[in-house]
Amino acid sequence: MKKLELHWQIMIGMVAGILFSLALTQVDWGPQFIDNWIQPIGNIFVKFLKLIAIPLILASLVKGASVLKDISKYRNIGLRAIVIGSIQEIVV
Repeated sequence: MKKLELHWQIMIGMVAGILFSLALTQVDWGPQFIDNWIQPIGNIFVKFLKLIAIPLILASLVKGASVLKDISKYRNIGLRAIVIGSIQEIVV
């Protein structure tokens, strides 16, 4: 049997999740089930995503800096960062 491609698996999962949530809102015990069981799992998932985001960004920055061969390019990158940060401070 041929395996479904990833984007189709994701779409099927999204549609199944929407249908499941709509079905749960139609029964009396559904909102309580969502609050007690589904919501904590979702909160844990979001916290794990936040936990992995910082090391991923840091690793990307370190990898990008290690690729630069000419150290004088760091000056240009630093100037751009300072200018963009200053502009954002003025706008906000």
